[in-house]
Amino acid sequence: WGDFAGGPNARDGERPVGYGFHTEASMFAQVGDLVAGAIAKGTAPKEVAVIVFDEDLLQRVQSELDRRKLKHTTIAGSARRVSRGSVALVTAKHVKGMQFDTCIVVGADRDHLPDFDGVKTDYQREVKREDDLRLFLVAVSRCKKDLFLLWNGSEPSEFVRAMGTAIEIRG
Repeated sequence: WGDFAGGPNARDGERPVGYGFHTEASMFAQVGDLVAGAIAKGTAPKEVAVIVFDEDLLQRVQSELDRRKLKHTTIAGSARRVSRGSVALVTAKHVKGMQFDTCIVVGADRDHLPDFDGVKTDYQREVKREDDLRLFLVAVSRCKKDLFLLWNGSEPSEFVRAMGTAIEIRG
């Protein structure tokens, strides 16, 4: 990850923050808290993105945002604009080319990133790891200021662990 000089006065912006959770419910609650907190700090809702790695997770995060009455726009396919007054909810596959002040990347856990479901050979495993690393890099590179990585389970993804001291792990 090179020389990362995070901090309030650093050119690179704040140091990314990682959160690990024992339950999905607590992870989703943190998503809502981070979205609400960013907006309360003065970040325009259209400058906040919640980025996930699969459609199932997208629907579960959407339910949490609905429950908290946080307005959101799901970005998919050719629909690339965030509705006025809402945050972006998007998969890593559809976020390429977009940028946001605050990005909340959800689902960066060891068991789902990389996702080896259906992989049968070592070659397929390596290709899948490389593909998922590219998706992860696209997701984290969409952020201009505040980056949050959230995972559920015992450990973060190998990709998060590879960030070393460039990320501040909380919780």
